[in-house]
Order: sequence, then C-alpha cells, then structure tokens
Amino acid sequence: MKKLLIVATTAVVLAYLFYCPLPDGIADRFYVRFLYAERKISKFVAKSSVFLGLNDPVGVLRAIPRLKTWRVTRGCDGEPTIVHSDTTFDGVNVRVYEPVVKSEKPIPGMVYIHGGGWTILSTDSYHYLTRYMAARLGIVLVSVDYRLSPEHPFPAPIEDCIKATVCFLQHAKDYNVDPTRIAVVGDSAGGNFAAATAGLLTFDDRYQDMGLPKLKFQGLIYPALQALDFLTPSYHHGDIFLLTQDIMTKFWSWYLTGDLRYAEAMKTNNHTCPHVKKKHGLDYSLIPDKFIQNGYNPQRSQVGGSPEICENICETLLNPDFAPLMRSDLRGLPPAYVLTAEFDVLRDDGILYAKRLEQAGVPVTWKNYESGFHGIFALSVGKAALDVGRQCMNDFIEFCKVNL
Repeated sequence: MKKLLIVATTAVVLAYLFYCPLPDGIADRFYVRFLYAERKISKFVAKSSVFLGLNDPVGVLRAIPRLKTWRVTRGCDGEPTIVHSDTTFDGVNVRVYEPVVKSEKPIPGMVYIHGGGWTILSTDSYHYLTRYMAARLGIVLVSVDYRLSPEHPFPAPIEDCIKATVCFLQHAKDYNVDPTRIAVVGDSAGGNFAAATAGLLTFDDRYQDMGLPKLKFQGLIYPALQALDFLTPSYHHGDIFLLTQDIMTKFWSWYLTGDLRYAEAMKTNNHTCPHVKKKHGLDYSLIPDKFIQNGYNPQRSQVGGSPEICENICETLLNPDFAPLMRSDLRGLPPAYVLTAEFDVLRDDGILYAKRLEQAGVPVTWKNYESGFHGIFALSVGKAALDVGRQCMNDFIEFCKVNL
C-alpha cells in the first residue's frame, strides 16, 4: 500500500510538472515540456526560499542558470582555434575571443551582448556560445559583462555596453580588427542593448563628434524593444510556457526602477495612460495578418491606465535608449539582422522594428522561425542543441560571412 501511494504521488507530481498546453507547430515538444517542468520547479524553489527567508527572488533567479550550465553546455567542446582573455574596456568587464593564428590582414570584429532580462546571466553563461561564434567566423569577438539590474537599473547597463563598444571601435587595430567591419549583436535583453547602442552611435552628438566608424550591422536576436505595450498579439498567445508576460514585466520593472513596484500594472498596460497610448502606441498594422491570432482584440491594449504611474515613468518608457522601438525616426541606422520566433512573447517587438527599419530605408534581413520559441539561439550547439536552434545559428553565421 505504501509503495502504491509513493508511485501514485510520483505520477501526479510528474503529470503536473510536464503538463503544458503546447500550441500546434512548436518544435521539439518533449524538450519544451522538459523546459516547462524545469521552470515550474525553479518557480517553486524561488517562492519557497523567499518564504523561508533563505534568499531573495533575484538571487534565486541568478543561481538557477548556474545549475543549468552543465546540461546546456554538454558536448560543447573547446575551440582550439580560439583563445580568450578577460579584461576591461573603459572600466567595463569584457571577455575577448581571438583567433590563435593571426591573420596577415585585418579581420572583422563583433561586440556580443548577452541576454537574461537585464537581471541574470553573464559572459560565463554565454561562453560556449560566443566562443563557438568566434571560431566559426574567425573573428575577434568581445562579450560584454555589463552591470545587472535591479542593483543597477537604467541607464547603467546600457552605459556599459556603449562604453565597451566605443572602446573596441577606437582600439580595433590593437586586435588586428578592421574598425569598419565591426557589428554589435545581442539576444533578448542583449538585443535591446544592441539596438540602443546602434542608435546612440548613430544619433548622439557625443559619439558623432568622436568620428567613430559606422557599425557594419546590428544583430537583434529576439530583442526586447519596448515596455509600453504588454498586450501585443505575441504576448496574447505566448504566455503559456518558458518566457511569459509575468516574467517579462518583472524584468522590465527591475530594469526600469530597480524594484517591482510597477510590474502588476504593466500586465494590463495600466502603467501608461490613454493620451500616451494614442500618441505613442504601437502600429499593429505593420504586423502581417498571419501573426494575429483568432480572438485577439487590439482595443484591449488601448484602454485603462494610471496617469500617476505614467507621469513617473513615461519619460523613461519613451526614451529610445531604454526602448529602441520608441525612436521616432530610424533613418540612418546601420543595416539590421532581426531574428524572431513564432512562440515568443517578444516576437512582435522584433517584427515591428524590422518593418519600421524597412520603412526608414534601412537594409533589413528578417528571419522568423515558425516552430521556434524564446531561447532557441542559445540552444544551437552541444548535446542540448535543437534542430531549430542549429538552423537559426547557421543562418546567422552565413549572414555574417557575407555581411561582416
């Protein structure tokens, strides 16, 4: 009887952990269920540890990825053609990857800015990925270890990213890099920083006066580009697993203020007010019809709001250094590579930016992975790699070979 009870209890727990109402067409369904179960466990551990006073939510969020490192990086062999070193660029911690064999001619370079919701992850978390890209492309790659929120909310992290990028542009020749062949690339929150960095270098007089070479391109991997509207079509159907609206509003709130005071209001777009929504709201007409789900109501995102909250945070919400999609004029930005995933709450941020860049005459390569979800780019190498992850990495590598 006791054994039967244990078996039954185990079965119920496993059923709860692995149950996830997955949409049709998503890649690697079993693996996604595994990731979903992992997220449930992480959420339970986080809540339990906070309840018991053992840790704060951010501390738990940062600890869990470290435990995942072994699983994700299994089979990620070393790259004998690449060496790396940790140093600082203008006071910012960076990791520099260089080819072992020096080229007689200057080679391309890349600044890579990692994701993690502005709050978690690091250059160590991305080491296997950045090392792999540097080896595949034979370039010098600079991975930026920017300061994290909530301890360092906006603008501290983007200041680190722009400092590191400017320093690399100024000292590229020290690394045998052609300063006219440097790209800035980032995924998720890193995509936000990559787009913001490209904008600062293009439009800010401080950097224009330095006479810096123009970036070769900006690579935006499922970027987070706006915190004005959390009820877009992709938020509407993406809140079922992995990266959810709840998680994104917390990340944005930590980056915005260093705390969660506005996270709940963000979930219903009550952190803004009607006149701001009317004047600065997203243009849904730019999203192709095939990306709009049945039953989606665009009016839902336009109603409600708190003038008091909006007054406190509106200046930052509309600042393109904080939210690049809020920039009114995109003309003159460097060419862009934009990667989006169908089952990702951030999908529409990338689509809207790609369409607006096209309207502004900026060359854009937009790749949407219909079976993909948030995180596929990081699941592209090693034994944990997914087919859709390998595909998006290979597509990006091929783009870089031609355009860098």
